[in-house]
Amino acid sequence: MNTRVLLIFPPFSTPALLDYAPIGICQLASYLKREIPDAEIELIDGTNLPRSAVTSDEAWRELLLDLRPDIVGISCITLNYPSGKHLAILASALLPSALTVMGGVHVVTTLQESLQYCDAVVAGEGEDVLCELVRGWPLEQISGIGYKNRGYQVFTKSRPQIPDLDSLPFPDYVPLNPKSYVGYPAWQVLTSRGCPFDCSYCTNPVMWGRKIRSRSPKNIVDEIQELHEQYGINRIQFQDDTVNIPQSRAFAVCDELIGRGLNKKMTFMASLRVNRQLVSQEMLNKMKEAGFEFLGFGVESGSQRVLDIMHKELTPWEVRSAVKMMQKAGIKRRMGFIMIGNWGENLRDVLKTWWLTITTSMETAYSVCTPFPGTEFYKLCVKAGYLPNSPDWENFNITTVTTRTDKMGKRMIFAVHVVSIFLQLIFAIFRGGSPKRTLSKMWWHGVDLIRRRLKHE
Repeated sequence: MNTRVLLIFPPFSTPALLDYAPIGICQLASYLKREIPDAEIELIDGTNLPRSAVTSDEAWRELLLDLRPDIVGISCITLNYPSGKHLAILASALLPSALTVMGGVHVVTTLQESLQYCDAVVAGEGEDVLCELVRGWPLEQISGIGYKNRGYQVFTKSRPQIPDLDSLPFPDYVPLNPKSYVGYPAWQVLTSRGCPFDCSYCTNPVMWGRKIRSRSPKNIVDEIQELHEQYGINRIQFQDDTVNIPQSRAFAVCDELIGRGLNKKMTFMASLRVNRQLVSQEMLNKMKEAGFEFLGFGVESGSQRVLDIMHKELTPWEVRSAVKMMQKAGIKRRMGFIMIGNWGENLRDVLKTWWLTITTSMETAYSVCTPFPGTEFYKLCVKAGYLPNSPDWENFNITTVTTRTDKMGKRMIFAVHVVSIFLQLIFAIFRGGSPKRTLSKMWWHGVDLIRRRLKHE
């Protein structure tokens, strides 16, 4: 009998939907389908089901008993880890003969904790691990996992990363129906893994490492063209933290898009690093020609002191310079991502951030700096006694104030964030942004903040 595999991206614990399908489980499904064609694969995106379905244990029980998978794979980011943990416990109880496996960035950063709730955890990339599990390899022979043996946790040797990302098939979105997502006809692509930078708040190096592995421009645009022709996608969001490491990569992707005429049929969004060596007027002019209408970039703070604490390797001058070049190139929307409540940040630093955003022609997207597990920021908060070793992960959502810092209390961070969100709305109105989307974001942020009322410091 063929092995039945159920891959789940769990629902968020707060009312939230993804604009697009989760790339992770779709990538796993396509890889498994290619390597083991006889495997029976089911995909469930808990963020895109009716709310009644994702809040009901009875509905999940019915689903699990109906499918009766041999392997249940659960992929977690921090925001859906609480429900993922709950599903792992539920699946283990209902299907004791099935293997319940957890993976994803949150699991990678909390391996020992996560292994308490399932049979095995994946400590990195999951494509080859999943294939070996489906082939029935003994757990002790599979590298890159943790498992239980007579009540003890055992972790095998680390697994080498996949060197050539072009060798992976494109994610399989057919089972999840792209047209059912709120972002359609926009969609997303992931074109690299890893980041050479080491920002104190970021989990990317923890999950993928500091060596960047990039897909070839041809491979990237092959996927974009397939999404356009197969699903009617007309707008693409590059989900990478940076598409311009190095600049030559951005040039090559743009040339490929222009050469196929996709710049006349589609528009594109991407995130950049705006360090001086990574951005130029020529590159931005080329991106404009290729159809990029939205460019986001991490500003994080307008204070050089705070940027240095975060290891951002960036200056406010570089931000101003890059925004001017984007404006000159005709990039319609220039979005600076900013965080409030960084380690070492005080009110004076926040005022510098506000001044930078007021005097620079960009939209802003403010969030609360969240101490995600595995990051330096998290370790600093735990060491200072501001966070327990296993906090309430449900609050780690870049909206809720999860911790005080060495310079600001929770109530101060909350007050500063509220003012920042109103600044964000003003910039959206007067700088060609999307006031409707910002108002929607403010509404959900407000609901979340009220629901989670700040506890005493």
